[in-house]
Amino acid sequence: MRSSLTIERRPLLALSFAALVGALAGCTDMGKMAQERSAEATDLALEVFNRDVDQLRKGMPEGAKILGQRLPADPVGSRAEVQTAIKAARDNVKELSYAKSTFFSYASKDGLVLRSEIDPDRLVDQNVLKVFPSLSKALEPNGGLVEAYGEMDALRGVKKGTDIAWIVAHGVNGADGAPQGLFLSGWSMRLYVGFVQDSVRSKIDEKTKDSSNKVEMYLFVVKGKTALGHPDAPDVHAEELVKQDVAAKASSGEFRTQVEMEGKTWGIVAKKCPAFGDDAVVAAISTIY
Repeated sequence: MRSSLTIERRPLLALSFAALVGALAGCTDMGKMAQERSAEATDLALEVFNRDVDQLRKGMPEGAKILGQRLPADPVGSRAEVQTAIKAARDNVKELSYAKSTFFSYASKDGLVLRSEIDPDRLVDQNVLKVFPSLSKALEPNGGLVEAYGEMDALRGVKKGTDIAWIVAHGVNGADGAPQGLFLSGWSMRLYVGFVQDSVRSKIDEKTKDSSNKVEMYLFVVKGKTALGHPDAPDVHAEELVKQDVAAKASSGEFRTQVEMEGKTWGIVAKKCPAFGDDAVVAAISTIY
């Protein structure tokens, strides 16, 4: 005869198993919800990225024309007038007046920055062509707009960690039509992504304000093996995105996964971001609590 202990244990085991299955299902559901929030965040971010990048790409050629007309005869000896000319170039081009750039500057043909629009001027007397030699193509006839990515101390938007600058250049011609210098703009990627993250978070918070579940979300642009996020974003999230190789896995368009970190289930979504190059994706990592 079986003992009553055995008979009683089976219902208890069944209940324990059911509870475990329910808990796992709950974790899976929360993970899926987190993924959906990450997908929503990446879509919102892509809209902003495309708008902001297009503004700069459309506005820089016209801004360079105005700058060329306003520059003093001796830019090196009249740097205050150069600053005034830069401000005029921005104020008179709608796209540039709305641009999210962290700098607008003018550099001589050899790449030396003579003045920027704002003070303090961290770029003044720095040579951008030594760091971004490909920008010299903008000085060629019909060189158009030239873009580059790289690290430069004067363009950093964070005090610690890796940061990459996106910098665009357009040639500035003198009265004789010959190249006189470079009109420069762009931004620190981490500082810019931080601004966009704050905006996206606000929209998601507004949408979910009546829900009992709260969302914790971090936004990144990943270029190759470098994850660029808000200056205060936890390093562990950037490291996880690099570990997941999201740039490669989203090369066909989109990548999704779930990970366990810090005792929470996080949903990761990465999508191609052509605005920042063929090797770039926008990635969001979210958790629901």
